[in-house]
Amino acid sequence: MSKIMIVEDECIVSEDIRILLSGNGYDIVAVAEFAEDAIILARKEEPDLVLMDIKLAGKMNGIEAASLIKEKQDIPVIFMTGNADDYTYQGIQSIENSGYLLKPFETDQLFDTIKYALNE
Repeated sequence: MSKIMIVEDECIVSEDIRILLSGNGYDIVAVAEFAEDAIILARKEEPDLVLMDIKLAGKMNGIEAASLIKEKQDIPVIFMTGNADDYTYQGIQSIENSGYLLKPFETDQLFDTIKYALNE
């Protein structure tokens, strides 16, 4: 069973994703609202994959958090974003072994992207 961490500052969105993934055989090992918490939880829980929102509450965004996570761990990151601008896209591309989903995304897109990232 693959371990996934969700980083999303909208509680309803993170809960919907948690329920969807849990109901389809994924182990949700952590849910974080802030980038700083995500960095700590990634080290503690060692997920196989991180689903990372880009715009997060707090001082740090998801791209910065993913960069810091990647410094210590080789965990694939799927960014979830409502922004399709060049700045966001360049930030995503700077993170090795990452992908992205444009919000709102379809359930099939989410599962296909997860399977691809986990080589399932």
